[in-house]
Order: sequence, then C-alpha cells, then structure tokens
Amino acid sequence: MKKNKKKIASFVSLLFLSSGLFFPSASRAYSFPVPYGSLIIDSGQMLSMSREIMAEAENRYGFSRDDWIRAKRKTTAPRVEIFFDNTNPKPGEKVTVHAVPEFFKNDPQNLYYTWYLIHTTNGSIQSATNTVRDGKIEASRIMARGDYDPDLDGQNYNDPGGDPDKDGWPAVDPNSYDEDTTAAPMGGADGVGGLPEETVEAYSSAAEWCDSLGGHSWTNCSLYDGTANRPLNIYYTPRSSQSNHYCNLCKDYFSGSGASSYASSQSNRNTCCYNQITGLDCVDEFSNPIKCPYDENTDYCGVTLNTLYDSCYDSFREANKSTLQTCLNSEYNSCLTDWNTVHENPGSTGLSSLDEEDTTRVSRCYKRNFGTNYSAGIFRENELSGSATAEESGLDYSVPCKHKWISADGYKSGSGRFPTGEEDYWKSDPTDPDTDGDGFVDEADVIGLGQQDFTWTYREGDRVGVVVEGTSMLPTDEKTAYYKIMWGYLDVCDETKHGLMEDDSCEDSGDDGYGYLATKSPNEKGEEKIKVSLSFSPDNPVADPSDENADNINADGKILDADQVTVISSLDNTDSNPGNLYYTWQISRGNLEEDNWKEIPDIEDNFSVSTPSSGAGLSQFSFSPKKDALGGDDDIVYFKVTLTVSQASDMKSGRGRSSVIIPYNKNGIKITLHKVDIVDGKATIGDEVCDEGLYASLCPAVKGQMLAAKVSGGKYKSGNTDFSWKANGNPLYPPADASSMFDGWNSTSAFFPITKQEQEIEEISVTASPKDKLQPVTGARLITVVHPAVFIKSADTSTAWPTTYFTEDEKDPGFYEKKESADMFDTLTGNRVSFYLDFVPYYLLGSDPDTIISWELNGNSVTDPSFLENNPDFEYVNLENDGRTITFPASYNEGTYYNLSVKLKKFWSDEEKNILYSAWGVVPETLEGENSVSVSTTLNPEFAGEEISLGKPKQILAAIGNNLSHYFMYLLRLALTMAVMFFASSVLYGLTRRLSPDYEKE
Repeated sequence: MKKNKKKIASFVSLLFLSSGLFFPSASRAYSFPVPYGSLIIDSGQMLSMSREIMAEAENRYGFSRDDWIRAKRKTTAPRVEIFFDNTNPKPGEKVTVHAVPEFFKNDPQNLYYTWYLIHTTNGSIQSATNTVRDGKIEASRIMARGDYDPDLDGQNYNDPGGDPDKDGWPAVDPNSYDEDTTAAPMGGADGVGGLPEETVEAYSSAAEWCDSLGGHSWTNCSLYDGTANRPLNIYYTPRSSQSNHYCNLCKDYFSGSGASSYASSQSNRNTCCYNQITGLDCVDEFSNPIKCPYDENTDYCGVTLNTLYDSCYDSFREANKSTLQTCLNSEYNSCLTDWNTVHENPGSTGLSSLDEEDTTRVSRCYKRNFGTNYSAGIFRENELSGSATAEESGLDYSVPCKHKWISADGYKSGSGRFPTGEEDYWKSDPTDPDTDGDGFVDEADVIGLGQQDFTWTYREGDRVGVVVEGTSMLPTDEKTAYYKIMWGYLDVCDETKHGLMEDDSCEDSGDDGYGYLATKSPNEKGEEKIKVSLSFSPDNPVADPSDENADNINADGKILDADQVTVISSLDNTDSNPGNLYYTWQISRGNLEEDNWKEIPDIEDNFSVSTPSSGAGLSQFSFSPKKDALGGDDDIVYFKVTLTVSQASDMKSGRGRSSVIIPYNKNGIKITLHKVDIVDGKATIGDEVCDEGLYASLCPAVKGQMLAAKVSGGKYKSGNTDFSWKANGNPLYPPADASSMFDGWNSTSAFFPITKQEQEIEEISVTASPKDKLQPVTGARLITVVHPAVFIKSADTSTAWPTTYFTEDEKDPGFYEKKESADMFDTLTGNRVSFYLDFVPYYLLGSDPDTIISWELNGNSVTDPSFLENNPDFEYVNLENDGRTITFPASYNEGTYYNLSVKLKKFWSDEEKNILYSAWGVVPETLEGENSVSVSTTLNPEFAGEEISLGKPKQILAAIGNNLSHYFMYLLRLALTMAVMFFASSVLYGLTRRLSPDYEKE
C-alpha cells in the first residue's frame, strides 16, 4: 500500500508540475483524500523548486538553456580539401590532385566530385581565360577519356543513338528510361530522400534566370567597330549574326523600333561633318565666295576616313551604343517579366518545357552559412534567447536539388544511358564501357562519381577546384529518416572574394558565408621560389683609400690596388639553365651590429665593376669599391651584396633572393704574388703574377713550383710593424742558409713551395702587428694547384673563329643553345691565320731555354728544314713571340682541313731544383703538355661576322670578303700586290736617281 501511495503521489506531482509549466493558472494547492489521511500538493511551490534546481545546475556545471540552441549552429557541415602530388610542376607534366571530403555519411567512392580546370595567364584567378562551365566540361572529358584519343583510334562516332558498350549510370529499367530525366540520385550514389532534379526549379529568381541567358550590355554584341567602318553610317551598329541571346534579339532594332533614333544619329553625324568643312565652294548674290548651304541629301562625311571628322565619328558611335543599349535593356526587362508571370502560375507553359513548381517546397537539399572571416559583425553581444538577430551563421537553408555537373548538349548526364552521341561530346570510347580504366563506367566518370583523384597535363598558370555532393551527417527537421543533402566547397565567400571569377557563386553580399567555387594552384601554398646561395672571395678584401695610397688612386676614385671581390651564386632547387635566368645585383652599405643598410643606387659611380649589375645569365658579380664608397672613420666598411634571381626581368612570381655581407678593411694588409727568377744561382723575386680577374682570387700553380709573396703598399713597414708568415697555417721561416739560396727574403717578403696535390688549395698568409697598436691584421692569398694545361687559341677571331654548334641543354631538355668548339676553327679561304699557345699557369712560360715548344701542321714539324719543300701549299710559316704564336696561309680552296698541334716541355733549371730540395725537400717534375685543333676553310663566314667590326683595315677587308666570290677576292689581292710593287719601284727609282753623280748637275 505504501508503494501505491508513492506512485500516486509521484504521478499527481508530475501532473501538477506539468500544469504549472504550461498552464500557470493551475499553479495552486490541491488536497486529495487518500487512505489513512489526505495528500496536499502545492504545484506552484514544486515549480519554484524545479527552477531553483535548474539554476543551481547551470551555475555548478556551466551550461545554460541557450547552449542547446547554440549547439545546433555549431554542427559540422560537409567540406572538402585538396592536395597536389607535385607542388612545383613544369608545363607538360602530369599533375594529380586528391580531394579529401569531410563530414559526409557516404563512402568517398559514392560521392559526386565535380572538378573544374581553370586556365590563367599569370596564375591569378582574375586572369582566367575560360569560364567555370568550360572548366567543368574540360575536367569531365579528362575524367571520362583519360589518355584516349579518338583521332588516333580512327573513331568517327557513327550511330549517335546507339549504345554498344552499355556504359550508362545508374542502371535503370529500359522501359522507364527517360533521357530528359536525371536518374542519378541526389546526395551521392547511395543518397536517399532527395527530390529529382527536374521537379525543383533550377533558378531561384528572375534575375538569375535572365542572367544565365547571357550578358545584356552592348559590349556583349558583335558590332561594325573596325577602323574601316569608322567613316560609314553602319559604324557601331550590330552585325547580322550574333551569338549572344539579347544581342540576337536586337540585331534588327536599328531598322525596326529603333529606326527613328538611328536616323536622328545619322542626321546629327552629317550635320557635324558639315560644320567641320571650311571650304568656300559657293557664292552669294554678290558673287562673294561662301560656304555652301547645308543639304540633308548630301553625305558630308563621305566613305573615306578623314581625321577632320573624328569627333563626328565618336559622337555617332556613342549615339549608336546608346540606341543598342536601350534595346538590350528592354529585352532583359521583358525576360524578367516573363519569368515572374510563369512563376505566379505554376504549371503554365513558358521558359521551360517542364512544369515549373514552387521552389519553396522542401527539397532536402541545403546550404550552410559558415559565417565570414571578413567583417564578422555580431559576436559576444549576440544573445540567442529572448532577442532577435540577423546573424545567419550556422543556419542551413533549403536550396533546389540540382547536381553541379554539366550535361552534354541535348542529353542529361546521369540519366542511366550513355549513347554514342553523348560519348562524342565527351570524347570517350563508345566501344569501351570504361575508357580511362579507373573502374567506373564512362557516364559515372562524367558526373564525377568516385573521382577523388583528378589527373591532367599541367599548363603554366593552371588552377583546379572541386565541389563534392553527398549526404551530410545532419538530419532534416522532418519526422523522417532522411539526412540533409549538402555540398562541400573549398572555401567560403566573403567581401574580399567578390567578383574574382564570373559564375563562381561569390558575386555580392548575398553570397557571403556560403561555399563557392574556389580554385587552387599546385604551388599556391607558398609558391616555391628559386633558392639561391652566395659565396665570395677573397675572404678579407683590402682597399686603401688613404692619402698614403694616393699613387694608386685615379682621378675618378678607382683604387688600383684594391682587392676585387667576386661573388658567385649557386641555385639549389631549379632545373632552369642559369644562363636563361635574370639576375639583379644590388649593393648596400651599413652597420653590421645594428643590421641597418642603405642601398647604393649608382653602382658604377661608387664601384669598379667588370660586368653589368643586371641582365640574363649574370651568375657572378665582381667589384671593388672606389674611394668615396669607403668614406668614414671606420677601419672596416661592410657592404651587403643582394642578388635577386627571376625567370624574366619583369616577373616577380617565384623569384629568389640571397645576400652576403663583405667586410672591406681600409687598413688591411695585402699580399702580392710573384714568379721566382734564378739570378746568379739564387732565387729572386720576379714580376707580379695573378693580379687580375679570377687569378687574383685563386692563383694557379703546379705542385713542386716555387712562388714569392710580398707585403703590398707602404702602410705596414718593417720599422714599425712585426710580421709573421704562414704557409697552410704553419709558420714559414727562412732556412738556416737562406742567404746563399735566396735574394730578397726578409720580414716583408717570403718564398714558399707548392706542396699540395692537384685540385687542392695552398694558402700563404702574413700577420702584421703594428708596434703602437694591440690589434694585429692578417692578409692571405689562395693558390689553386692545377695540372699543367696547354691550349691553342685564335690570335685574331676575325680571321679564324671557333666553330659553333647547337646542343640540347642538359638542365632544360628541349632547349638548344649555341656553343663554341674549343678544338675546331673556321677561316676564310686565302686568309693568313694566327694561333697562339696558352698555358696554365701562364706565367711559367718565358723566353728561357728551359721551355721547348714544338708546332706541327698536318703531322709535320714546322721547324723541319724540309717542311716547306714537302708542303708546297704553305708559302710561309712564321713563329713569333718566342715560338708561342704561329702564322700560316690558308688555302684558296673551300673545305680544306688542317690539323694544328703543339707539344710543350718545361724543364726546371738545376739551380732552382737544388734550392727547392735544399730548402724544403721538394723535387719538381718536368712539365709536359700537348693539344691539337682542326682548321677548315670556308667561303661563307656565317658566324665570323659577329666578331668583325669596321675598326681596323684588315677587318674592313674581311667584311668585304663576306660578299665577294673567290674569283673577285683573288683579283683584289692581285691588284693590291701590283699597286704595292709600283709604289715600291717608284720610291726605289727616286732614291737611285738622287744618288747618281749627274743629279746635282742637273
């Protein structure tokens, strides 16, 4: 009985509690008789207690009654992201983009992926060259056909109505098949609840429908707007053929409803031309010349373009544009009226052959308002309970159920049948149900079913986007099992994205917060830039601008003995040929500690440079500062060299930058290198070597050789400075008996041997410690150890030039560059050609008897006494410059080949070998080298002209020879020879006559 009493009390309490909640007037006390007493219930008191309990729970656990409302807006709607397999593609490469859809109920293979491929001129979406519709069509064709080419297959798509491969999707009952109906379900392959596409109007407003027919501005029309039409009365009137819908409706307007406006414009044009005429071609009643009166039947503008009437042409053009625009506006407004009329009477015939229905019905297709990143208005002050707000973020709005893919003209994609005519549109194989071999039939490919990956051939500036259709995880508000059908987009529209591309669903504020047809480029997430690094030498350059060094400073401030710094660039992440890239070098001066730099804009006024500061292929830059660039009291001046590398001079996309800081010591110590001569059995300091160009940074030498080093300049002298020399980091001291082997070894000069192996670096350094300063200064020179090399080079490239040829660039396949051969030369027939021997190290060759040079022509030594006798084609062979230069005549016959070779031996004198061995235990080896080149004669100096200038007499003759035949060249040489002989005989005759005894008598 007690249990029943409790049940009764609980039931009655719940009843009154509910009545107190929904019927406040019932909140009063009631008394009920029960066995053994009575039950008194005060429902108002119980309601008050329940509210106190709810308030306590809110305070204790931190939630409120608004949380449930807010939570509904926080649900996650579908979205999609894409990733590229190649983030730095080159044109012509295949690129695959992978879509990652999120928050769909469907398996990814059951979603519809509508891809669109957008081409641009510079990579930005604003420079798109095709439309979203075009991009969808192109992408669908690629997905359907893959690499299939109907032309290569000889496919002509006969029998458009046939379907031999049965590749339609989805599978439908042939008896219920309707080509005008989309059988593909809404919300993915396994989607349910969506209304068929055709039962819901695809356009939500009159403007949306009428805009879909095309633009209605005069700029959309084809006009007689060419220069040839300018003087005619058809100027800026519509042509008879128009592709635009509204322009087509207005093409006859000028001869119809707009004829009066057109006639008025013509009359105004004619009057304008008449007013421009200044001729006095008529006379008045007094026979005075006057301007002829205006005659409306006379065409004063004529049919020939006359600049005198330019203002009349322009006025006529503007009037015709206005007339045409009046018609276009009228037709557009008629379209709006027609739409509204149709939609006020559902089921009537009108713009569509289908029965258009009220779009307010439930479609189970929704779009989510995500809010915006830009101008997010209401924030924490937005209270949902008890107040109204215009904030739409987090709400889902019903939209027409319409797939995003494109249908072929005259067909419905996703109808369940894919006939040959439709395959012709998409260029797939009508005999293969799965043309691209991805496991989906061709019609499924066209509508994007399961197409999570999209592969295409990349073009410069390409961008890709996708919108994914499926069933969300959000239930509808109906009492059904259905979930909302939604689309996942790449991005959300806001004010900053309006008008980026036409028809991308982000046009104005009405689209803000909703997904739109955004695009991405393969390298959009941080475009990969050219990575460039810099290095420079020497490490511690010296330049003395002081008055003590005035003898080495020119009037323009150039410091002759300043170290020239060479900055060399290297590219780390590009396959481009450095010679094809554009380089811009800049120099700044600043404070190293504060990292504060100011550019020096006039580089040539402040620095001595050997190359321009900007241009193609300038991968290295050499400079030395002039006096003014080193102004100030600082002993060390810091220059920051910055390099910018780009694909072209005006291209900013992908360019790379790097900089390096170079310290120039104004009080530094500089070392000069000298060859070693042997005089009276002692090693003496000879001429300075390696003082220019790259040799100043890395002086070449051979193993076992001896060099001398000296402290340059007068800033540091033995009287006020202590010096310490080092070779390769080890102290360098004169040997005990140095005076018997060396002449000139002292504190400011030293001798040292080359002991490193080939391709290694030898270093000679000196540290100067001024006696009145605590801060020492160190200078160094680097010597690269090389293998002795012999080269044959043309002494005059206007008479013998390197043969040129084209070769494919290894770093840029498909690009060919012209190169010069190092061992093949061309020359004009009958030329005197000269070649000289070049040797590395160059300074080791002298006129000493220890150097032997042997030249051979066609395998015969030119010093052989019988050479000319056995080779009658050579009138002479001259050796000059201690045998380093050879000159010989080329044949008058075209196509004659010569083989020119040289052998060299460099011996070390016994005195030098003894000094090297006694001082350091070094034994030098005899230097040997040889080389050969081929020389061929030609009548057509195709590439020699690039080297010939009209600056010297022999070059003028060479230029003339470019256009003279062999015969006339021979006559020219004969005539010159006769002239010289006649002049010489005349001089000789005059001299001999003066010497005769009878001359004075006469």
